[in-house]
Amino acid sequence: MSLGRSAILMYVLAVTALLAGCMDKSLPPPPEGMGDLRDDFAQAISAGDEAKVNELLTTEPLLLNEPHPIGSQYPLHVAASSGNAAMVKLLLDKGAIPAVQNDEGEYPVDKGRAAGLGEDVLALLQPTQ
Repeated sequence: MSLGRSAILMYVLAVTALLAGCMDKSLPPPPEGMGDLRDDFAQAISAGDEAKVNELLTTEPLLLNEPHPIGSQYPLHVAASSGNAAMVKLLLDKGAIPAVQNDEGEYPVDKGRAAGLGEDVLALLQPTQ
């Protein structure tokens, strides 16, 4: 029994749609009335609260490389902007990706340079790594 072209096309489209749904690794929108975990995460990073950062990453590991919905600041952008080298290193050790851009096209290394991070940390933030 041979499949017609339309049947094959429908099969390919169904598999593609299924795979696309499985590949989505972004956080779902927060429930109505609940704060966004990305806010809490950004605040903990800005404050240099390593315990809270680790706690939130244990609760929701996707936070590590999830942009904030406002301005698309990734956690590594926030850490680099704060000039906190220890927080930058913590996020990198956890698997943060330095090759991400915010809405202005800036990489975390750009934010770190503006915040006065040392050359050793800036080298870790290079997007080519």
